[in-house]
Amino acid sequence: MTSAVGLIFVAIVFCIFADKELIVLVGTISLMAGVMWYLAVKEDNAARAKDKEGQLNDVCGPTIRAHLSELAIKRRQLTLKGDYGLIDDSRWQKEKRKFYDMVVVPALLAAGSRKGRQVGVLVDFERVDMDIELAIDARESQEVSAGAIAHAAYDETLDGVGYELYCSSVLTAYGWETRQTPASGDQGADIVAIWEGARVVVQCKHYGPGRTVGNKAVQEVSAAKLHYQADLAVVITNVAFTASAKQLAASADVHLLHHDQLPSLMGLLQKSLDASLV
Repeated sequence: MTSAVGLIFVAIVFCIFADKELIVLVGTISLMAGVMWYLAVKEDNAARAKDKEGQLNDVCGPTIRAHLSELAIKRRQLTLKGDYGLIDDSRWQKEKRKFYDMVVVPALLAAGSRKGRQVGVLVDFERVDMDIELAIDARESQEVSAGAIAHAAYDETLDGVGYELYCSSVLTAYGWETRQTPASGDQGADIVAIWEGARVVVQCKHYGPGRTVGNKAVQEVSAAKLHYQADLAVVITNVAFTASAKQLAASADVHLLHHDQLPSLMGLLQKSLDASLV
């Protein structure tokens, strides 16, 4: 490409100082240089496109799939219904950008380093953004077409008791024996779920847009675990947890889940029981 630009420069100089025959000759050279430049640009663009496609297939796709469950939950949590029935997804858009900057870009750079080359052009955010949305849509479509185990439908207008019934319905559909605790004197648990003698205490928190679940829920379900002599303590919600709640839950051995993760509760229980045997 540099040599083509140089030829064009020489052609311009000749046009200024040379006679007509030389001008014709230089014009021909200029045309050839232009063709060379065009072909070089086309080849460079094709190489860049091929590199980006390789990044999408080899790095971006697997990275998105590895975090797809969490991304799907984040979209539900951060896409809010605002005033006048309008959808506010501004927080979800920021979360996708954060995922791109903190997860996708480092993965791309690491992949380039492993191959012994420097990544010159990264896949742009807009393409990754589109792939995230398509992957989540495909996941949700598969869940519907697969005929997920029948249970009560989730409704964002549920009140506290309705949300407890919804969570209980999901657990029952997946084979758990469940019983709801009294409205008063529940000792920090809304549901006690039992599987083959193992006991899980569950606190359900259903909040409106913009709210988060804090330390209090973690403290209460941790106390409920002792009271009911349970093997596992869980807080279930439709929104996000505060950083403080996550920190406390980690030290108190309390699991924090979105209600879409209820089917995974069996795996958490089994992991907890296995750890207790070590």
